[in-house]
Amino acid sequence: MLALVGHTVFSQGTGITGNRPPSSSTPGTKEMVAVVDFEAIGASLVESAAITERIRDTLSKTGAFTLVDRSQMNTVLNEQALQQTGCTSQECAVQVGRLLGVRKIVSGRLIKISAEEWLVSALLVDVETSETLSTEATAHQGEFFTLLDTRITELVEGLTRRRAGQSGLKQSTNVQQKPSTRQATSALHLKTIKEAAILLRAARIYRQRNRVDKSREQYSLVVSKFKNTLEAVEAYSDLISLDISQHGITGQVEGRYSEFQSAYGEIPQVVAIRDAIAKLLYSQVQQSVRRSDYAAALLILDKAEAYGYDSGQVSTDRMVIRFSKIRRIIQEKRLNEAEEEIVVWDAENTHPTVVEKLYSELEEARKTK
Repeated sequence: MLALVGHTVFSQGTGITGNRPPSSSTPGTKEMVAVVDFEAIGASLVESAAITERIRDTLSKTGAFTLVDRSQMNTVLNEQALQQTGCTSQECAVQVGRLLGVRKIVSGRLIKISAEEWLVSALLVDVETSETLSTEATAHQGEFFTLLDTRITELVEGLTRRRAGQSGLKQSTNVQQKPSTRQATSALHLKTIKEAAILLRAARIYRQRNRVDKSREQYSLVVSKFKNTLEAVEAYSDLISLDISQHGITGQVEGRYSEFQSAYGEIPQVVAIRDAIAKLLYSQVQQSVRRSDYAAALLILDKAEAYGYDSGQVSTDRMVIRFSKIRRIIQEKRLNEAEEEIVVWDAENTHPTVVEKLYSELEEARKTK
């Protein structure tokens, strides 16, 4: 379902015109523009909302647009029972724009690579023609508030600059100019995103058709060639999932996850992969316990905990497995070995009641030996 709550719309007058985009603006009129809430990747919803609001304010200060009352806009969206979950594709932007009756719409993403590494990308779409008028991206190293104060103004300026052969957003009487460096960069960025999306789709088609080697090849290409794009993030996630489904948790999977986490930090896709690895490791713990391979179960349990498995559950399971392991040693009449294990546990002073029970079982075993 399309996602839409909390968008910002610029319009002529005070109302929303309905579901049909207005005709092209005439000289001197203020164009109607919507700014869709930016998708947060690795960033918080508060941070992405701040970016959206900053873009809204920057557009408003140009004097070329009039801000539509937010309550009116939300009324239109709520009537459609739509909820915002991110709208970054051209198709989604066009659909939202037509619903709101705007002429043009801006959407984008905020990617938080690390605490001081950010990437903001934005897309300007003509709702009536479904044409992408311009794209703009800015990378920032430093604090988030510096990104808000400096980079967003530059991004909006690049996004709204008149393009040769396109309507643009700024009301200007200037003659056609040669494309600026920023314009050329934007065009290159759009080309890159399209190429990455094509390769990602090809990888998924190969996977659906069980062409695993070709799928892995395409995923790896997206990961290496298009770093810091959403497509690279999704390719990384898909590639690790593919390796897990084919081979389980291997050294290669753990190494690839480590690279993924190091490159993109705690974004949702990284967290999802880590959770999947932890759950699969935990299932291996259960399998080891069923085989009475308690030593292996404890080692795997430690690894599952390192990948974030429920620490409370891990603590309980570790106690149960350790107890089962020593009890098995007692049953096998390896009493001296059992005593060493119990003494070590007793010295830790973590589960005195359980340790006392094991001492009792050890003494009973010695009497019947």
